[in-house]
Amino acid sequence: MLWTYIILGILIIIAAAIFEYETTKQFRDKRRQLHDTIGIVEEPLAPSGTMKIKSELWQATSVSNATIPKGASVRVLSVAGLELTVEHMEGSGDETV
Repeated sequence: MLWTYIILGILIIIAAAIFEYETTKQFRDKRRQLHDTIGIVEEPLAPSGTMKIKSELWQATSVSNATIPKGASVRVLSVAGLELTVEHMEGSGDETV
C-alpha cells in the first residue's frame, strides 16, 4: 500500500515538471517570435505605453526614450519578461501628436 502512494507521488511530480517545462518552452518560443515584429502604438510611448501586435496588447518602452505617438508603427527590438523595447519606424506615415 505504501508503494502505491510513493509511485503516485512520483507520477504527480513528473507530470508537474513536464507541465512546467512545456509552459516555459511556449513562453520562450513566443519571445523569439516577437523579436523584429511590427506593431502599432495604442497608447503613446512617452517613453513607456501600450502597443498592439496582432490582437495582443503589450507594455512597451521606446529604445530612444522619445515620445512615439498613438498609431505609429514600431519594431520590437527585445523582450524582457512581459515588456517590449521598441524603435519607431520612421517614415511609416504615422500621425503626429
